[in-house]
Amino acid sequence: MCVILSIPKFELAKYPGIDFQKDLVAEIVKIEEKAAVFYEECFNYNINRARLIAEAGKYPSCINYSNAVAEFDERFLKKLKLSLIKGRDYLIALHDVITKNENFIKCPHCLIK
Repeated sequence: MCVILSIPKFELAKYPGIDFQKDLVAEIVKIEEKAAVFYEECFNYNINRARLIAEAGKYPSCINYSNAVAEFDERFLKKLKLSLIKGRDYLIALHDVITKNENFIKCPHCLIK
């Protein structure tokens, strides 16, 4: 999703659209930070899984390493599902806010009656 907002000057803060745009930018930044954390978690998962698989390759007769990889994958899959649900909810809320306040985004200086 690409959102381009022009934040007007501070003197125009009496218009409701200006405050809305500031709040919208703050919400977008918050969602972007959470997405970056999720991306980092996925990266760390791959690194840790590779370490477990390397250990399992060193000791193929030890079943514990294979079980550890399977358990690690199951835990991450549950975490992944929850993260995707949260991400979906954030985007739905953001879409709702944007569509309800479309007039403020198009014309922040206009007073809507």
